[in-house]
Amino acid sequence: MDTSAPIDIELTLTHHGKPITLTFAQDATVVDLSERVASELSIPPSNQKYLVSPKIGLLKPPFKDPTLPLSSLQGKKINLMGSTTSEITSSTPPSPKPPPRAAPAP
Repeated sequence: MDTSAPIDIELTLTHHGKPITLTFAQDATVVDLSERVASELSIPPSNQKYLVSPKIGLLKPPFKDPTLPLSSLQGKKINLMGSTTSEITSSTPPSPKPPPRAAPAP
């Protein structure tokens, strides 16, 4: 058995209370995670936020450190917050603003 082959990284995200397990190459970065979430879950990067605990905190595109290796996130709890494009378009539009109030009479 060849043990020199790189071991893939497996991350489990929680999105809307459901666990989602994704596998990445050993050298994958947070940018790879964002691209995979966009393609497989239909959540565009502009809607993605990752709450990583303990210690790392909130990550969202564009990332402060796009080269952050996913190996540093292994074993951490990752909550994916974000809506798919279909969830956004199917939501009700915001209610119209009330008309401006008239200025009080002098």
